[in-house]
Amino acid sequence: MATPERKKPRQHPPRSGWRQTVGWACLIASVLLLAELAEAQTPAPRQVPAQTQATAPLRVAAKTLSSEVTMPFVQGGPAGQAARINQAIWLDTLGRPAPAQRGDVVKLSDDEQHTTPSASYKVLRQDARLLSLALDLEGCGAYCENYQRAFAFDLRDGRLLTAGDLFTPEGLKALQPRLAAQRAALIQLQIRRLKHTLAAAQQAKRRPEEGDDDALLMYQDCLRNWLPGADPVYRHLGDEQMAVGPQHLSFTAGRCSNHAMRALDEIGDFHNRLPLTSLRAQLSPYGRAVLLGEALPDARPASGLLSQVLRGTLDGKLPITVRLLVSASASGADSAEQAVDGNYFYDRMRQLIPLRGTLRGDQLTLTEGENSDDAKAPVFKLTVSAQGLRGSWRQGERSLPVEITP
Repeated sequence: MATPERKKPRQHPPRSGWRQTVGWACLIASVLLLAELAEAQTPAPRQVPAQTQATAPLRVAAKTLSSEVTMPFVQGGPAGQAARINQAIWLDTLGRPAPAQRGDVVKLSDDEQHTTPSASYKVLRQDARLLSLALDLEGCGAYCENYQRAFAFDLRDGRLLTAGDLFTPEGLKALQPRLAAQRAALIQLQIRRLKHTLAAAQQAKRRPEEGDDDALLMYQDCLRNWLPGADPVYRHLGDEQMAVGPQHLSFTAGRCSNHAMRALDEIGDFHNRLPLTSLRAQLSPYGRAVLLGEALPDARPASGLLSQVLRGTLDGKLPITVRLLVSASASGADSAEQAVDGNYFYDRMRQLIPLRGTLRGDQLTLTEGENSDDAKAPVFKLTVSAQGLRGSWRQGERSLPVEITP
């Protein structure tokens, strides 16, 4: 029997929001801008002074999009906090902006209904400092897969939390072999069971159960990824799903099997559930404040702005929402330049416009559309600081100021 090709650990279905194919986006971007500029000239309705408005408590409500798709919709809390949380979840899972209000009509396209035919959620933890949710989704492409996405937010500002925020670099480095050993032990248990079953069948001179040989080879190949000395790219906790509960934190890594061999995989995804109190030595001061409630008011997260949902204005009066991701070196050889992609939308129009570009030092250049080499496409030229992103939006001879903040 041929040995199956060695397989890397399975990754969850890709996040559809980041590289959504919208070839017309650049074409309509200028039209959207003109519409926004025209709208901005219309006098705004009289607003009730902010000091007279009571802040409603933050709560998570259900937003039903179809008979099989129900999304969380956060309401209340300080101004802008709920919107920031909603956009992080909806852009990541559905690849579309969340509605401005829960009652707004949201109609899924045929393509969206095929790509995400089902979705549900549960709240894992909600207290004065932290909101944590888990979404169970079905993603479809060439085939369909069930998968889970987990989100945790700091309720001081709606910040999306990452493992790099909650743990020190040394803490993550120490935690990785601990989880790898637990996963290797599960695989080794399955290998011993299969070897025993195959040996018993051989001794009884009967054919083994169908698939046992293939399952053994699959687990033996997978085990190599979790043994000491394995390529660390397969064991980076920052790339795993992190779910935060009241007393525990869980990391989830993809299963050993590919789609074709899924029925042979009795382990499935690896879920490692760790008591929060056992992690204190690995947590950063910010992580101890958020997860354990320690009084550390000056503790700050390590990651910057570019992994967060950001809000700002174009031309000083057009509200926009931006989400960006920074990846590895854009050129490979020049590690000082990083690739950046994501999208943005005008808050009134809510039509996603893709962005691609580079970050070099504190200088961020982003081109609208999928093709960053399009000379006619609008370009953002921004300077990154702890306070936000500031610079300009340019198309041809036209230039408009841009200010984006957390």
